[in-house]
Amino acid sequence: AFSTAQVAYSAPWDAAPEAAKQVAQALPFGTSQGGINLQDLANPQLDPSLFVPVCKFSDTFYRGAKNAVLALAGKDVYSEYAPLIAGSLLRVRLEFCVLESFVYESIVPFIKARGLSWVFPLRETLETFVAGVVFAVASNVVLIGSTKIISIAVFYSDFFVGLPIRLTFGFINDRLVKGGAGSNPAGVVLIAGTGAIRLIGQTTEVARKFIEFWDVFVGRYLLLTTFGYVVLKFLKFKGVLTIEKLGALWNALLEAGPPPA
Repeated sequence: AFSTAQVAYSAPWDAAPEAAKQVAQALPFGTSQGGINLQDLANPQLDPSLFVPVCKFSDTFYRGAKNAVLALAGKDVYSEYAPLIAGSLLRVRLEFCVLESFVYESIVPFIKARGLSWVFPLRETLETFVAGVVFAVASNVVLIGSTKIISIAVFYSDFFVGLPIRLTFGFINDRLVKGGAGSNPAGVVLIAGTGAIRLIGQTTEVARKFIEFWDVFVGRYLLLTTFGYVVLKFLKFKGVLTIEKLGALWNALLEAGPPPA
């Protein structure tokens, strides 16, 4: 960890490259974001077109989806509709990449280096206030868009993979159990095998319901939650909401006693 107080500067932007260097030295993995060195990333004159996030999962998803479409539609059809198919898949990949890069290239390394003391510290400083507010606003923008595309992907995965597995192997498993197949070793193996495969389908169903719940929460309540968080940090930063004042308020309430019946 490092302290920005150790950096001598004449203006905030002058300290950014040196502070970024110290962050990079403290990171357990990765010293860049989007292929850009952290020192260069702190440059206010940075050209955003140079930022190319690393998204291994998103790239894998794109290749898998492209190969699946190619196998189903055939090479001729794919070639004819390639601008639409590839263009659509690339934009889906981009949505996944936004969340993936935000988490693994930005949030995780920063928390590894600086911890969570900036989230809601006892003493709010300019650094912790700015970091918290930017993180809250960015989380709104990233999560509201990304959770929707994840919800769609999980829904289709459950519909085309999980649901057939649940119906098919659930039916077979129930018939084996009701037919008394468990009375012999081979039947026990079949029951266990079909039950295990059905469990895969049930897992995708649970995952779909969880993602749908998370998507609803993000869409309805994340903005309100982060707005309240920003307001609290602002009040703490301005000295309106402090430990001393909260303690004085608590003591006043205790001295006042319960309201008369």
